Amino acid sequence: MTQGRYPSADSTSGQPADVLATGSGLNNGVLTATETDQPAAASAHFTIAMRNFHGLLRTNSLGQALVWAKQGALLAAASNDHANVTTSRESFVALILVCSSKFEAMTLHCGNITHAHKTLADIIAESTDCLVNSYRDGNEIPLMVALAIQGFTNILRERVTQISEDELPTSTSSIQDVFEHLDPIVTHASGLIGAPELYLLTPDEKIIAAADAMSNSAYELSWLLPSDWAKAIFYARRSAALITYGPPPDRPGLPLATPTQALTPALQPVLNALPALIQTLSDKQYRESKRRIKAINDVFATLVHRK
Repeated sequence: MTQGRYPSADSTSGQPADVLATGSGLNNGVLTATETDQPAAASAHFTIAMRNFHGLLRTNSLGQALVWAKQGALLAAASNDHANVTTSRESFVALILVCSSKFEAMTLHCGNITHAHKTLADIIAESTDCLVNSYRDGNEIPLMVALAIQGFTNILRERVTQISEDELPTSTSSIQDVFEHLDPIVTHASGLIGAPELYLLTPDEKIIAAADAMSNSAYELSWLLPSDWAKAIFYARRSAALITYGPPPDRPGLPLATPTQALTPALQPVLNALPALIQTLSDKQYRESKRRIKAINDVFATLVHRK
């Protein structure tokens, strides 16, 4: 699986949910309806479904990947194989994490909640619903976690739909509200899969997203027009969380009381400087804030190569 790419949110349309289960001639005719050993046949077809799922995930087709994850869930249940069921559940968790990472990176890049975010929120919500349904077998603790994720995803989907249709540019309070639901989704989902880092942003992608956030923080400050200090602080905090080594206790993780370990040694000066920047922004000191942001952006510029 390609690690931490910026997948494109696509349509969730695709083959109908019963195509694979009924054994129509998919995948160059590999699937048939002639097998007499149903569990064994379902298991074989499940392997094909997961192969297609991972292939689509690698090509950044998240909506189509969801179609095959759903097909896989049907086949895993028919196979009577607990390992298949576990793999199927992990496919939904993977989609939740990949979409959430893309959602964060897109927001920090453009500074708004758009219809592309709505597509991602829809995939997150559908994946979560499928995950909850897969735990209806009495597996109590994971089911409780999945239900908690479902609560956050339902509200996220509702808020993103409303904001993307009614609010452009997106206000600081709306972006903060969205992330207050996105962050717990990532935290809870990460506990349901063995290697969540495979589906989150890579270190290089985190640096790019952090640089985007810091550039937007500078953009929110104006000498002539009213500055959006709250949004500038939000961007600075997200930037710090992205370049901190390991997941902070609280994903926003800031303001930082003391500097912690940076993602790479080259970023340690940035991480060390961020608490003072956040304090300067909180005090609404325009010139000093601009000076500190420029110094941080100069470090990012040596690490991020843009055309």
